[in-house]
Amino acid sequence: MTRSLHVGPHRPRCNGVALVWCALLLGGCGARSGPKLRDFGPSLPADGAVGECTGDLDCGVLDLCAPIHCVAGACVASPKVVCNDGNPCTEDSCVETTGQCAFLPITHDEDGDGHPGPILGFAPGSPGSCGDDCDDTSPLAYPGAKEVCDGVDNDCNGIVDDGARYEPSSSPAVLLSTGASQAGLGGIAFGRTDFAATFASDGTSWANTFTTFTPTGTITLPATAVTHVNTDTFTGPLVWTGSVFGLAWEDRRNSDFEIYFNRLDAMGRKLSPDLRVTNAPRFSLRPAIVWDGLDYVVVWSDTRDGDSSGLIFGQRIDSEGHLIGQNLPLSPSDADADGPRLAKGVTELGLIFNRKGPSGRELAFRTLSADLTKLGDPVVVGAAGANSSDIAWSGDRYVIVWDTLTASPGPSIRGAAVAPDGTVLVAERDVTSGAAYSRSEAILPLGNRLLLVWSETTKGPYALHSKMIGTDLGELTPPLVVTVSPSDSLNPGLSFGPTGVVGVAFEDRRTGTFQVYATHLDCVAGNTP
Repeated sequence: MTRSLHVGPHRPRCNGVALVWCALLLGGCGARSGPKLRDFGPSLPADGAVGECTGDLDCGVLDLCAPIHCVAGACVASPKVVCNDGNPCTEDSCVETTGQCAFLPITHDEDGDGHPGPILGFAPGSPGSCGDDCDDTSPLAYPGAKEVCDGVDNDCNGIVDDGARYEPSSSPAVLLSTGASQAGLGGIAFGRTDFAATFASDGTSWANTFTTFTPTGTITLPATAVTHVNTDTFTGPLVWTGSVFGLAWEDRRNSDFEIYFNRLDAMGRKLSPDLRVTNAPRFSLRPAIVWDGLDYVVVWSDTRDGDSSGLIFGQRIDSEGHLIGQNLPLSPSDADADGPRLAKGVTELGLIFNRKGPSGRELAFRTLSADLTKLGDPVVVGAAGANSSDIAWSGDRYVIVWDTLTASPGPSIRGAAVAPDGTVLVAERDVTSGAAYSRSEAILPLGNRLLLVWSETTKGPYALHSKMIGTDLGELTPPLVVTVSPSDSLNPGLSFGPTGVVGVAFEDRRTGTFQVYATHLDCVAGNTP
């Protein structure tokens, strides 16, 4: 690697006209660093020399990576410092104030287990991936780790909790939305030691609220407002990166509803001012979020082009909470799209959204490139009144589940599976059966199978049920009742936690109004294919 001969700190001489620069710009003679003088000094001609000088500051540049020195009364450019360590997994740069090279990894080790996650678009450990961690949100997952029943692919073989199933806990559900007149769930995620949940809490106005609780249901952080504005602030989904939470939500602090984002530490403290993601007329609503290993990706429903012209937009946000580029449209302009859900695959993202179809609302799938600029062709996966939905990457495919709604909810949860190239691997089919009405589905992927939780009723209130299904959507274990309540239990959110616990947050109106509760499922090893 070629380096300049003048790469160390240079102390300017204070004589002649340079004395003025020392006094005005460096805060006194002998300062080691100060403001750059690029715009003040003369520019260099092609031969690298210009004018007369009595010191380096007369030459107008203090960039030690491309130093210019006063030599024998003339400004002369020295060779630029070239930084290249030959490692494609580092970003090479020269620090202007020191002239020294810096080599920073282009991947993150968010969970601190010594194994960085791969570059988006590469499988962990593959050539060019620069990282081999299959799950950089958990320090318990890395190549060579021992597989245990904990909701993590510990050994990175592509399967979570090999052969295990999950059974409902006999412990009573715990109320999360204490003090609210009513509440609605936003999301649930497991952090460093506890589960966290977000919910919209109605008091004097709606507030975006955060709480944490242990796997056994003990509240460790009482419900705490995330936003402090004099208007309704609703809530949204939550993701854990391995070191911080990312949260997207909607509120109308600027008259119409806009999407906002922030990062929270494990105790729910905001790490920066709220980031405004959208700035558009009408409504931006219903965000979904994923962490792709390097950045956050947020998608949402948007009516900026008119109330009858719904669109799905997306935005990348870097790991420090800064916008990357602009809002990008992700759905056809004539689709009247709504209700997006997002999942991270190996080399791309999978997006589903509800849109108008020839016989009513339908569910469409398309892939997105990592930077959201390349869109796969939309593929219809669910027709005939497709309503709310969920999506997960499992094994080699995207698995999609949804409920239906015409005059009333349909009798079953429906499902389909799609390859990364958009090929439908499993056509639309029933995933549950035997109920009068079914709704409110959520799935967690385990590589070769999935955990499905949904709400159904035959007579009486809606209750949450769970079972294991294969990636072909076939039933692997019989349905089990998760909640027993005198009123409806709806809208579950799921998250893997420690020691084989799956956290389940949900809404229930057993006290008269909908509130947010939590329960859990326990891992039972070695009982499914």
